[in-house]
This record gives sequence, C-alpha cells and structure tokens, in this order.
Amino acid sequence: MHYSKELQHKIDELGLQKENILYITIKNVFLHEIRKGEKDVEYRDLSEHYIKKLFTTDKSGNYSKTKPITHLLLQGGYNADSPRMLIECNGWVINGKNYPADAGFSNYALCEGCINLILGRIEYDSEANTIFIEKERKPRQPREKVEVKHPDYLKPINLVEVNYAQTGQSKSTNEMGMREMQAKAYEARTAQYLLIKAPPASGKSRALMFIGLDKLYWKFICPDGIG
Repeated sequence: MHYSKELQHKIDELGLQKENILYITIKNVFLHEIRKGEKDVEYRDLSEHYIKKLFTTDKSGNYSKTKPITHLLLQGGYNADSPRMLIECNGWVINGKNYPADAGFSNYALCEGCINLILGRIEYDSEANTIFIEKERKPRQPREKVEVKHPDYLKPINLVEVNYAQTGQSKSTNEMGMREMQAKAYEARTAQYLLIKAPPASGKSRALMFIGLDKLYWKFICPDGIG
C-alpha cells in the first residue's frame, strides 16, 4: 500500500510494522465524528472476513490468538486521494469478550453480535483542518395517489366493407356434401389450371380437398380406370 510522506513519517516515528496496522474503509461522516471525538468505537460485521484480520489460526484451522494490531488506518472512500486517519486501536470486544482479556471496555457503547474496535488517540489525520459539510436531506413529499382511467373500448372501424348478395344458396350442399362453389370446382378438376375465387370462409380449402381425393382415387386406388 502506498503512503504519503507525512503518513510514512508518522509510521516510522511510531515504529509500526505492517502487521501492526489494520486497514479499513469507512464513510467520511463517521471519520469526521471520530475527528470531533464523538465516536470512539468502530463497528464491523462479525464475519469470517474480519475474524481473519484480527486472529491467527493454529494447525487445526482454529482461531488461537490475536494478531499484534495496535493501530487502524481508516480511509474515507476507495479513491487514491481519499482522506486517511491513523488511530490507536486499544483492542476489540466480541460478544462480551474483551481482547485483550484484562482490558476494561465496559464504558463504551458496545454492539452485540458484531466486532467492536475500541479507538484511541489519533496519530495522523490527512484532513485535520478541513470542515465536513453534511448534505442536507430534503424532506420526502408524500405523493398523491392518481387513479388511472383506461379509455372505453372502441369498436374498430372497417376501412373497406364489402357486401355480397346473400341468398343462402352457397351454403346448401349436393349429395356429395359439396357447396355450389365446390361443385363447380370439382366439375373442372380435369383442367390443367384451376383458379378459385370466392369470399373468405366459403370453403375453398374443402374444394381443393375434393379435387385432391379424386386424384388420389384414380391414381392409386383405380389406376386402370375401373371403379
């Protein structure tokens, strides 16, 4: 990790090694509270991620003893120029147990079910002389419920409308079950080309079916022409 000249000078002055410093990112608003003396405990999730940072493991993989952490390096954000603070870490408390065991942390505002890092003296602060201005949150205005009215169903308008002479004769069938148009098409089944023009749903497909059945009959069932 890259340190500024001032931070590196302070680390050298305190005689700190890499294993003595725990790096943590933090929100700037909490960093400013520490700077003003309003916050003396840093809370972290009781997760495997942070447990590994605080304790060493034995050969069996069990957490045996605490690491030699004496200071926290808090960074307000993830950018390279984010503010940093080097602060003493007097120990930590997990589920009522103090580390180190002889430390007295009963006067701190501790949180159950999380890691409580006890903060001490600020050794270095890159933003010591800055003023943190918290953004003013605008009050949330209640929204009025708007009832959406869907338009009434409108009957579609036909752009083209065609009326045929309707006598009912086209629906009547002969002895073979053919309508008038189908019978005419069947009579012309031997023609080389056949054009059928009729209104929609008048039975054109059935007319082709009759013609196809006739061809199948004379081609496969009675190829010699004897019925």
